[in-house]
This record gives sequence, structure tokens and C-alpha cells, in this order.
Amino acid sequence: MRRALVTVTTVVALLAPVTAASASPVSAAEAQRIESGLTYRSGTLVVHEAQIALPTGFRYLGATDAQLVLTKIYGNPPDTNILALVVPPDTNVLTATYDVVVTYDDGGHISDSDAASTNWTEQLAQIKQDASDRNDQRVRDGYPKLDVVRWAEPPRYDATTHKLYWAKDILFGDSPVHQMNYDVRVLGREGVLDLSAVATVNDLPAVREGMQTILQASSFTSGRGYADYKDGDRTSELTIAALVAGGAAVAVKTGLLATIGALLLKGKFLLLGLLALIRPIGRRLKRRSKPPTPTSGADDVDKAVDVSTVVPEPDRGTDGAEPGDRTDEHAGASS
Repeated sequence: MRRALVTVTTVVALLAPVTAASASPVSAAEAQRIESGLTYRSGTLVVHEAQIALPTGFRYLGATDAQLVLTKIYGNPPDTNILALVVPPDTNVLTATYDVVVTYDDGGHISDSDAASTNWTEQLAQIKQDASDRNDQRVRDGYPKLDVVRWAEPPRYDATTHKLYWAKDILFGDSPVHQMNYDVRVLGREGVLDLSAVATVNDLPAVREGMQTILQASSFTSGRGYADYKDGDRTSELTIAALVAGGAAVAVKTGLLATIGALLLKGKFLLLGLLALIRPIGRRLKRRSKPPTPTSGADDVDKAVDVSTVVPEPDRGTDGAEPGDRTDEHAGASS
């Protein structure tokens, strides 16, 4: 069955609160043990009808390993919608300043007719108010309060490439550390490629460079791009403004504004960008002066793996490979 609620939860805030609530459930030693069994890949990452031709140095984990990292090392609830996790050059999931969560929204074609007319200052004020209004409930549910401070990167939409990106500056609880959600959306004919990174605001230059590099490397397969839309294709109720707001307009329209617990629809996805992926900053280990040694024998290089077709398995093989991984039959699709 198609994910009927995905249009409501399409946009997320990836958050990294430095609080006890975000502590990883595993020790540093256990985290290193898990990391040593991961299979990093390079080359082209295929996600449904989209693909990312990762530049040299960037590596990614497939669905099973990505979900393992997010739940066991970063301490998030299980989420089978996570399709991949990308790390920048010369890093791994323990040493990276940031990493990029890859998901896909197949909720239909999104109109960009409001992109040029949206007042992002007013939009920010509404997002800040929405977050503030729900802080009491968040605290009751055991999460730190969340305050959206400003745009770390104001929303920008390229009407030619149909790519959108923005970043929010966020504070958690009483922590003085400014966290940042950097989000990218690549619009297609009937779906959206979602790329989301979390870091501190001080990391903005590195995150911006990395995310822009990945953004430029992202595209849809031939015939499935935004401009290929035809009458009769599936459509979404979301707009560009609603993407940035976290689907708030659709949430109000469908009556889904409820408690935080009820809003936890997809693990990391929550309405209005109120809460999502937790990435404990303290989990970072000292960076190595040279690229990390491949952990599962050798990295899988230059294989276009369609992570959208991988069915995550609860049990892992002894060689660290992900069950269901295969060479993608669409590897030759045009960009």
C-alpha cells in the first residue's frame, strides 16, 4: 500500500540535542564494534526514481546498516523508511562532522507555484510559533523543549533544476549549543528525494559545501524528472512553503495536529519539524589524520545499488554485508 501519510511528514527537522535524553544506548566501545562491521559503498546511489552520483570520497551505507547506525549508535527509534546514510570524505559514522540521511517521498507531484511569492520571514515566524506552542507537550513526553532561532540558511528554490534547500538554527532545552538542520529536496515527476543533515551551526560551512556537492550530484532518471509531469500523474497537496514548514498546511487540513506520540508516524518523521533524528554530538570520536581503513574487507566501489528495493533484515551476516543488497539493474539510467 502506498504511504498515504507521507505527504504530511515529508519534511523533517533533523535534530541533535546535546542532552541526556539523546544519549546513545551503546558504549563507545560497542559503537566502534558496530562501526567495524558496516559496509561502506561508493559510486552511484539509486533511490526509487532518483539517483545520486556520489563524488569521489563520499561513501554511503545501505538501508540495513543506516538504520542500525541511527538506532543503535545515535539512539533513534526504528525507522524502515531510512534508505541510506551518506558520510563525507575521510570520515565514518563515528568521526563525521555531519552525515546525510536519505529517504524518498512518493506522495505525488508537488506544485512549485508558490516558491517565488512565499515570504520566508513570515514563514519563519510561524514555524517558531508552532514549535513554541508544542513545547509543553514535548516536555510531558520526555523530550527537551525546542526553540527555532532563525534561518541558518534561508530557503532557496531553483526553478530550473527544481531543487530546494534550507537550514534552521535550533536550540534544545537549556543547552547553549545551536544545532542545525540542513535539508535538501529534489523534486521529481511524482516524488521527492529527501536529504537531511544534522550538525551544529558552527559546522555550517562544511555542511553547506557537502550538501551542495551532493545536491548537484542528485537527479531523477530519464522521463521521471519534474518537467516530465503530465496530466493524470499523481499529485500531492504540499507546496514549496509546506515542504519547508514541515507539511504544516496539510497537517491542519487533515486534522493530524495531535500529541507528539500520535505524530510519530515514521520514526524520524514528525509533523511541523518538531522532533526527529537524534545525533549525539558527543558520539564523535577524534578524527583520523588519514582516511579510515575499510571495515568490511574492502569498500564496495562503483556499484549502483538501488537501496529503495533492499528489504531490511533483523539479522546480519557475519561478513557485514546487507541482506538483499544487489547490483542495480537501472545503473545505466541517464541523469
